[in-house]
Amino acid sequence: MRGLKKQRRIQIIMVATAALTLSVGLIGYAMRDGINFFRPPSEIV
Repeated sequence: MRGLKKQRRIQIIMVATAALTLSVGLIGYAMRDGINFFRPPSEIV
């Protein structure tokens, strides 16, 4: 039983690491052009 808990814990850590890596990659891909949420009023008009 002890080995099963250790194996499960390792699987959870591996999945969490993969998910974190994927999310950081997606954020980096989204920010490659910069974030342009602010637009001055003259540009909106």
